[in-house]
Amino acid sequence: MIVGSSSSSSAATTFLGNYLDYVQKQGFQYGGTQSGIYVFLSPNNTYILGVAYSNGAPIILVEPVP
Repeated sequence: MIVGSSSSSSAATTFLGNYLDYVQKQGFQYGGTQSGIYVFLSPNNTYILGVAYSNGAPIILVEPVP
């Protein structure tokens, strides 16, 4: 699943900051960056949540761990 914003507006940036706070409270752990993508692992290590920026606009990627 990929969720993106075509805007680098303050609303998009604020949403992303709040979303990352929320997923960390749910047990996702920050795993560093890979190829410019901020990586978070789900509590049971079954999902990867990635955050990237395209021209300042946030993109959220969610995929199962291979």
